[in-house]
Parts: sequence; structure tokens; C-alpha cells
Amino acid sequence: PITGNTAIESPDIRETAMRLTDVCNELKGAYPALLNDIREAVAKQIGPGCDPLRESLSTRARELSGKIIDPQVLRLVVALTADIPDEDAWLAYVAMNLSGAPPEGWTDEDRKRFFVTVAEVGRAFQRIYALNAELPEGEDGSGAYRQIVTRADGKEDIRILTITDEARIAGNPILDSAVKKVVSQLGLTAEGARAVLRRLLAEGHFKDIDK
Repeated sequence: PITGNTAIESPDIRETAMRLTDVCNELKGAYPALLNDIREAVAKQIGPGCDPLRESLSTRARELSGKIIDPQVLRLVVALTADIPDEDAWLAYVAMNLSGAPPEGWTDEDRKRFFVTVAEVGRAFQRIYALNAELPEGEDGSGAYRQIVTRADGKEDIRILTITDEARIAGNPILDSAVKKVVSQLGLTAEGARAVLRRLLAEGHFKDIDK
């Protein structure tokens, strides 16, 4: 502590002034540094390969308009398409929609929450965008699914499935009957029976039906 009547040597005064200057400079640069961290997280977790970042992400988000149900992803889409001229203000708005608080007032917990949420919601956004991008041209994505089955050896089976409401309604009792039969014959739980059916469907053990 340095009071008004403290006796202090000149070298110590200079060192104190330099340290105080460093602290002030760090405080001045804290918010720009935070915005840079936010930008890097958005680029990595939501729009890898998007350049320019804002324009590319806004275009992708507009393409998904009306196709999002998940409330977190929907908030992200709203933020990405916001008409905010300044890019720093746009980044802050995206961060606020994901964290629940404006970044200029973040606590350490708010900051942690954002970086966890942007990873989770970003993965969901990318999956939905990829699914819609892989649909045949002109096909409605409202009943589409991107099914991925990953085996222990790393091999993946990826399929785009589209199911109409009529087919879903008609198929429910058939699926219920199949699950009950697997439960009865193999002694599995209902979830275990559904897992067996999912794997069989993914591996395509229905050659006779295809014929």
C-alpha cells in the first residue's frame, strides 16, 4: 500500500507505475480479447470452414428457417440471422443467446457456460445443416433423419431417411409388435430389443425382402 505520506524510493515508484500500467492495459484489452475468443469458438464449433464467418453462417441459418424445433438451436439461428451491422455487436448477441447473459457482464461461470454450450449447440446445428444439405433437391426435410451407426472398428453406416407422417403412423404398431416379439424370445428389455432392431436395420439383414 502507498499512502500520501509513505516514504518510497524512486525505483520502487517506477516499478509500481509500470505494474499499474500493465494492469490497466490488461483491463482495457480484456473485452476485445474475450470477443476474439468468442469468434474463434463460433468459427470452430458452429461454422468450421466458413469464410467470411458471419455471412456464411447467416446464409446457413436462413436455409434452416422453419426447420428447427430444438429451442437452443433455434435461439442460435435467430442470433446468426440478426440484422446487426457491427460484427463485434453481432458476436456479442450470439454469445448472449447461447449463455443467457451479455458477454460484457459475464462472470467466470457465464464464460464457462458459453464455451460448453457453443460446443453442444454447434454440433447440433452442423448435424441439422448437413442433413438438409444431403437431401435430394426439392425434398422437404421435415420428416428426414440422418442415421449414423458406428461400429467398434470405426466403420460407419450413414443413411438419409425420409419418413412421411402417414408412414410413421402406420409403422408404429408394426414396430411395437416387433419389439414385443424380440423381448419375448430373447428376454431383453424393450430398449435392448429396440437396439437389436436398429442394428439389424443398419446392417441390412433383409435381402429376401429386397427381392
